[in-house]
Amino acid sequence: MVGSNLVAALDLQSSYCLKESSDMLIDSYLIQQRANVFRRGYRNWRQFATKRQQHNAVPVTEIKGAEGEVMDIATGVITVPAQPVEPLGNRNLDMKLPLARSRDSLSAGFGSREALSSPASPALLPSAISINRLSRTNLDRQSAHNLSLHALQDALQAHPGAKTLSTAELDEALHPEHWTKFYITPYTEAPKKKILPVSTAMLELHMEQACKAKMPTYKRSADYWMVHLGVGGFHRSHQAVYTDLLLHYYENQKDAEPDEVFGICGMGLMPWDSKMYQTMLDQDNLYTVLSRSDAGTDAHVVGAIMEYIFAPDDHDVAIEKLAAPETRIVSLTVTEKGYCQNVAGVLDMSNPMVMHDLQDLDHPQTALGMITAGMLRRKERGMDSLTVLSCDNMPENGDTFKKILLEFVHHVDPALEEWMKEHTSFPNTMVDRITPVTEEQHRIILKDEFGIDDQWPVVAEHYGQWVVEDHFVGGRPDWEKVGVLFVPDVKPYEYMKLRLLNGGHSALAYLSYLAGHLFVDLAMGDAAVGGFVVTYLQSLKPCIPEVPGVNLDEYSDMLVKRFSNPYIKDKVERLAEDGSKKLYNTMRGPILELTHLHKSTQCIATAVAGFIKFMSGTDVHGTPIPCIRDPQAAVLQQPCLNSCLSFDATEPLLIVFGKEVVALSNFVQEVSIALQSIVVDGAVRAMLQAAASCT
Repeated sequence: MVGSNLVAALDLQSSYCLKESSDMLIDSYLIQQRANVFRRGYRNWRQFATKRQQHNAVPVTEIKGAEGEVMDIATGVITVPAQPVEPLGNRNLDMKLPLARSRDSLSAGFGSREALSSPASPALLPSAISINRLSRTNLDRQSAHNLSLHALQDALQAHPGAKTLSTAELDEALHPEHWTKFYITPYTEAPKKKILPVSTAMLELHMEQACKAKMPTYKRSADYWMVHLGVGGFHRSHQAVYTDLLLHYYENQKDAEPDEVFGICGMGLMPWDSKMYQTMLDQDNLYTVLSRSDAGTDAHVVGAIMEYIFAPDDHDVAIEKLAAPETRIVSLTVTEKGYCQNVAGVLDMSNPMVMHDLQDLDHPQTALGMITAGMLRRKERGMDSLTVLSCDNMPENGDTFKKILLEFVHHVDPALEEWMKEHTSFPNTMVDRITPVTEEQHRIILKDEFGIDDQWPVVAEHYGQWVVEDHFVGGRPDWEKVGVLFVPDVKPYEYMKLRLLNGGHSALAYLSYLAGHLFVDLAMGDAAVGGFVVTYLQSLKPCIPEVPGVNLDEYSDMLVKRFSNPYIKDKVERLAEDGSKKLYNTMRGPILELTHLHKSTQCIATAVAGFIKFMSGTDVHGTPIPCIRDPQAAVLQQPCLNSCLSFDATEPLLIVFGKEVVALSNFVQEVSIALQSIVVDGAVRAMLQAAASCT
């Protein structure tokens, strides 16, 4: 078994179902079964059409649809049966998931790269593009099909050789599948109920039963506050959700009301946080989490964030919130770059924002400066200190932030540094929930399936986990009542998650992009990528400490399944962001430890080589990479480009990992050889070679 502490954390959404009636649960089950039946029939229809063309020399004259409609190719006339026809052969094909799609056909939904690894025929691609544009218009079905036919005929005339396209290929052009309708949610239908914007007014209308989304029924007020710096997608899918679950728990357990109720006050530090501030303001600090997996699609409106402060509007108000007697915790998800540390692991005194805050602490731009300003006021007023709760994907995140923060404070006020050392706690945490970037299509699904209009919802998998050191100086929420695991030492959990999940994400990100993939689930369906990821996870086992109640093989298998989740459409480019910081935190330790243990580092070396090629600015075909978002991009690009020409990885490794890793001559050589393989033979060949050498 994986262990009770992991099993209990598998499904955050199930915690919201405790009060659901049996009828609602049965209804959800039947809907899921209906969707599965549709997928079976739809795939079987596609297979039938392909086989018919392969074994029948008669020219194609008509196209049959999944619902039984028939279109005459010559005239474009569509005949629709009076009653829907049962999908062909759906009794004999037992399949829960839809057929894996190429990124060519998915490009209509999410956008695509120009260079395709397996381009469609010259005739198919332009017609598909034209038809996908038609699908966004308000044309009726008959007109859309007729215009689609003309687009296809024009393409066929331009490329006569394409007339031998199979039935399935022709049908793909004439019936492009919009991912929200077929690939992800086959039974999405326009809601018959009114679509309402997220707001307190929506809650007052008691829309939960009508729209099938869980909504907060608890009183949205707090005795004490957790001020959170960096309210983004992950905080809203994780810490805020656990707090929301706890508030629901209190609401349901009338005989167990707490002595103190914690609410969250979000705080934005940077100018670009204005969008989040305006969204939260417009929606009364409410938002929706859309949870998606092969178990189904669920939505719940979260009310745990009860206030939001945009610091650039009034820094004094923000600092006062941290200094308020009711504030007990300041938490943060500011990503690795928000810690402002250099490759040596100390405060980066050359960081412009750090330099600004040391000169002007009344208008802080960093989490370091904001927390220091708040602590100064608390100390001056004789108040208790706060718990500083880091929820970033960093090894020993609490200890790391404590070290950097106290370095910063020392430059401001050495007396404050000593006071914080004695009175402030910095618990380590392990946080886990895959949360992709929200796309417009997610808003569409939320409207179509739940009747909710949310300006900025969050999409996430169902799985979630939170492990925390129980060291809080001013009290804390009773998160253990809703599945949070409090332990004396988080490090084993932290190392397991960071090195396997986060490191695994980085390992597949750059190589998948170079192999031509846009989406994580489709990359995992590629035998080269999927096999490499499995081997990568196995190769790291020697440097994963023993974790209570966890079987590493089962945990790794679960990660592969989570990475392969097709319903959240996580993008490779999201995983590739901030790589110079992520690789330092997730791979540097394993490189040193595996080398010391005389274990293979070939898979890590290949992953790092993929990062170097990616950061050079062009893919293996010389096409510019437009999605590079890294704090050291400007510093790394030329050294990485030089390495791709000389096949010597020393300089990029020095910038990212420091001297200790560069001193490992065998590892440097492995990275250089893997880089040459990627540049000369492609990412797929490099992954296959790495997987073979580590097996």
